[in-house]
Amino acid sequence: MKATFRWAVLLLFVGGCKKDGEAPIVDQAATFILHHPFNNTNVKSGVEVLVDAYMKDGKVDDYSHLDYYVINNQTDTIARGKLDKKGLMITHAANLPKGRNDIHAVAIDSRYPDKIYKTETAAVYVCDQPAVTVSYEKDRNSITVKWTKAMVGSFKSYDVYVTRTDTMNYSTYVRGKKLASITDVDQTTYRDATVDFYYEYAYEVVVASTDGCGSGSNRTPIEAGLSIPVPDPDNGKPLFARTNLKWYKLKAGTDKDTILVIDAHTLATESKVAIDHITGVNNSLLQVTGNALLVLSERTPTIKIQSMDLGTLAVQPLLQFDHTGPVSTKAVAGDRVVVIQQDIAYELEPATGNKYALPQGQALNAWAIDQNTYLVASKQPTDSFYVYRSNAAAAPTIVAKVKYNNQQQAIFEEMFTAAGKTILGVGLYDASFNELHAFSDPLTGISNDGSLLTNVKGQIIRAADFSVVSNNGDVRFGTTYFSADNKSIYPVTTKSTVAYPNRAPRFYSYPWEK
Repeated sequence: MKATFRWAVLLLFVGGCKKDGEAPIVDQAATFILHHPFNNTNVKSGVEVLVDAYMKDGKVDDYSHLDYYVINNQTDTIARGKLDKKGLMITHAANLPKGRNDIHAVAIDSRYPDKIYKTETAAVYVCDQPAVTVSYEKDRNSITVKWTKAMVGSFKSYDVYVTRTDTMNYSTYVRGKKLASITDVDQTTYRDATVDFYYEYAYEVVVASTDGCGSGSNRTPIEAGLSIPVPDPDNGKPLFARTNLKWYKLKAGTDKDTILVIDAHTLATESKVAIDHITGVNNSLLQVTGNALLVLSERTPTIKIQSMDLGTLAVQPLLQFDHTGPVSTKAVAGDRVVVIQQDIAYELEPATGNKYALPQGQALNAWAIDQNTYLVASKQPTDSFYVYRSNAAAAPTIVAKVKYNNQQQAIFEEMFTAAGKTILGVGLYDASFNELHAFSDPLTGISNDGSLLTNVKGQIIRAADFSVVSNNGDVRFGTTYFSADNKSIYPVTTKSTVAYPNRAPRFYSYPWEK
């Protein structure tokens, strides 16, 4: 058939010489119309397509001298013949391949091949309907899938599928889990509220037809949850203030450092506060204490502690003193600051400049428990950690000594405390540091009322019976903070213990309730 059509086209060049003055055989006002198939026709695989084309609007009564060709853009000529006297030709085209076929008809004057008429092109889908185009919208809790309306006469349903991309094998095509089958052709949205923040999801909308065919939409991933990128690298631990839902992170600069204040509700950088910078300093945020945020600048032989008012964001010097050797600071309890210098913990009193050496031995780490109490961990495996009470008129007093096992010792990085309960490593303790429960995974946060805990897997645990109430099942979330209303605020760090690519540090605000 291809050869026949090419021969007809060749006649355009070698046989197109009509005699001068002879009237055209076909009226130029005539129009060649493809009556069938309609555009976006939907057929089963293996069927023949009925092609119906005719001439109209012409003044010539006899069109039987016009050769007729049915062209499929994908496979060339698929049928040929002649129009009848009235300009009509009905034929059954050969079996079409699966997928999209662009069909048009051509009529050529066999004696004067420069007279060519061509119909519009109609798309014929063989078990492969015109695919809809998918787009997304999202909020903190859900992803809404939107798509264009299907252009299929034999419409049956929109079938919505989802695949979490970190569990998908891209080497094979997997549609994933079927979420819905929508039979209303005018309904072109679906809201998926089953997503977990941070993960990427890919959605596909399949247009199913009554003849058993179906075609899938485009499929691109989208990350669930709302987040804000966090500048990196940084010096110092990020801090979160429960009461005003603000998150603070220190970004190192050349001559000034910047504290970024991020609003957990809007997930926007609310303020950028410049603080004093000492050349060569390792600046670090200490913690939120009362209504202030403390920042330490340390360079041998000087330590400078600055205070930032959380209401006005004004920065003022708080304490400066000389020291020898490297210093780390971990705790601010009320009006006291704890520093660890050469494995010895000291309590500093900014108002008076007093400095007390704590008598527990080699110090490992230090945290604030409340406004009056802080904890210092020792490197001694026999005397694990000490709890001190800070009093304005007297030197610190030991109020508890607790031992820890090797597993806890290896993960002494953070402590969380609220409502008279303290988390350290895998242990949950009461106000007197009696162990309430030991967990298999390190804990990473406690809610403001002490009723909920989180661990490194992103699980939220009910403190009353230690049962899991929400399970994100991943270890990539970093520290989990809780706001004053006991809903989770998650900052995601660059640390990852799995082989998935991490998409840079971001800050999420996401309520755990579904």
